[in-house]
Amino acid sequence: MELTAEKLENNAGHESYRVHVGSHRILSITTRCHDTATKWIKEVQKCHRNKPGPLLVGLSASVESGSYGRRASNSTTDPKKLPYDFLQLSIGSHCLIYHLPDPYNNKALKTFKSFFADDNVIAVGVDMTSVTNKLEQIHEIKVSNPMDLNEMAVQALKITSTTGGKEYHGLARCSLDRLAEVVCGSDVYVIRPESELEWYVNKELDIFSGRSPEITDEKVMFSTLDAYFCYLIGLELLRKIGSSVSSSSASSSSSKKKKSKKKMNKNKK
Repeated sequence: MELTAEKLENNAGHESYRVHVGSHRILSITTRCHDTATKWIKEVQKCHRNKPGPLLVGLSASVESGSYGRRASNSTTDPKKLPYDFLQLSIGSHCLIYHLPDPYNNKALKTFKSFFADDNVIAVGVDMTSVTNKLEQIHEIKVSNPMDLNEMAVQALKITSTTGGKEYHGLARCSLDRLAEVVCGSDVYVIRPESELEWYVNKELDIFSGRSPEITDEKVMFSTLDAYFCYLIGLELLRKIGSSVSSSSASSSSSKKKKSKKKMNKNKK
């Protein structure tokens, strides 16, 4: 499956990208600006307000090996105690890549706290026990309604196998990419770089200039992919299990298809 990322806008508050995962288009915003992140969250909440069912959010978090500006305030080498650098959220066709503030010098954004504290928000991802523990203990962000994709896959595909479907093994420990293939089909197969991705375009220059470092297009592309895969797999697994959730992108896609059909019918007339 082909992956592409195209930068659309670059300003003091954020960078926006058009990311394609196969034929699916995603608008990704990268920012460390509190106001921009708050606006993104509030827009998501506004769009979901009148929709039935809980709001599904794909959640992933990452720590940079070199960790720009973080290690100075935290001398630990224990991976479990290292703060996250990025938090990635996906609702299908929109993704937020947020540079988390240093938890040892700054408090977590109130908007994120209230968003994830909402029981109506289902956050899905891999290794969720570890991710949510670190978010709560280090970043003071409590995720009230997390669901682990590996555990969900074991449950959902066990139901499928008992009704005559194919049986899969090792789902409790498999990777995100493997889960995507099993749950969503081989069409979502992606080839990832063998070496570690460069996170920033020119980190040294940005350090001396005092500006926030600019993320590479490749890092944006794969960060978006991770969060989107979490969302996509979670949506499909909840469907298999029998739960209904609100999907902003699904309803948007359905609306576009209806409009397209109306136009075709008009043209025929």
